[in-house]
Amino acid sequence: NRIGIKYDISANQSFTFFWENETTNNLSTETLSESNLSALSGSKNTYGLKILINKLDYKYNPRKGFILDIETKSGIKTLEGAKENNKIIIPVYETSDMVFSLFAPESSMIYETKIKIEGYVPLWKVISLKLANNSGFKLNNYLLDNDLFRLGGFQLLRGFDQQSIFVSNYSIFTSEFKVLLEENSFLNIFFDQAIMEKSTMIENSLNQSYAMGVGFNFETKPGIFSISYALGKFKDTNFNLSSAKIHFGFINLF
Repeated sequence: NRIGIKYDISANQSFTFFWENETTNNLSTETLSESNLSALSGSKNTYGLKILINKLDYKYNPRKGFILDIETKSGIKTLEGAKENNKIIIPVYETSDMVFSLFAPESSMIYETKIKIEGYVPLWKVISLKLANNSGFKLNNYLLDNDLFRLGGFQLLRGFDQQSIFVSNYSIFTSEFKVLLEENSFLNIFFDQAIMEKSTMIENSLNQSYAMGVGFNFETKPGIFSISYALGKFKDTNFNLSSAKIHFGFINLF
């Protein structure tokens, strides 16, 4: 849930103050090692600021200009569960006669920042180059999978399954050539490169991914329909046509 107050500095600049509440209910009784994803019941209450500067020549199919979108928030992360010495017990794995656990405070500070910047450079009448970066950072000593960013899919990191990659920090660089066909239609060729870190109570890893593909946006009566064909790989794997992904998107025009 999010409640905010937006102030428009001008037609293309604004900032928003907001309060946000997120709740997790973990129904599993498995230890962290037995579960595919680590999670605990709890909540996060945060306050934040969003700054938006939009200098694009057209919102839905820009040819030139840039957009900067920064969102930062901080607040209290609260865990629920059994306690010992005023600490939450987090079972990690168990044997026939012993349970190995980690301990975390019931409440701790959490910080999060997301940055998106996109620039469009006109190369010819109907050809434009898009250069972009999407980055996100989370800071908390007691992160679990349910606290993390989820990458993959049409919106963020094409060539991978939707929200299949869990990370605490990421930076995605995008290069894209666009051929503008109509006001709301274009063809594109893109390349994405990402640096991703996962830092939780039970896992620390650093990885890189690469993706390339083609896309087509076209206008219909209800709105703008998008389709992308993308191949993705991690640094220690190869591109494989059998694992290619097709992503769909839709923007409703009022």
